[in-house]
Amino acid sequence: MHEGEMVRPCDCAGTMGDVHEECLTKWVTMSNKKNCEICNSPYAKSGAQFKPFKEWSKPGYNGKNIIHIFLIIILAIMIAYVFVIMDERYFNERCIQNDMFSRPDDTGRIMLIIVLSVAIMNNLYTLGKEAVFYLTKQRRIRFIDKHP
Repeated sequence: MHEGEMVRPCDCAGTMGDVHEECLTKWVTMSNKKNCEICNSPYAKSGAQFKPFKEWSKPGYNGKNIIHIFLIIILAIMIAYVFVIMDERYFNERCIQNDMFSRPDDTGRIMLIIVLSVAIMNNLYTLGKEAVFYLTKQRRIRFIDKHP
């Protein structure tokens, strides 16, 4: 016999309506059904909550994640280097403080910074998407009694 909290998340009457919350969670996760198969009413849910930290699955570190992190570091170093070159060429003093026109090489460096920044944002976005996906896998649906 399974131990755990019993809930009545649908319109089923009698003993058919009582189900272990943990069993129903596993069933809904595996079958991807949102309604009871007997009475066809939607299950009453209180929302998703994070599992206890001990029950979290380990994150999968694949080669793509390592490459994304490595690229972010390399691109950030490249941007820092371009800023150092711009400082050595007195870009700030010439173009911003003295209001002079920028030279073609200054424009190229600014464009390079923009392109490298977009590449960093793309890698951060990809890693962020994977982090959100991982966190959603660490949540579980909580079912409640439909008719308390």
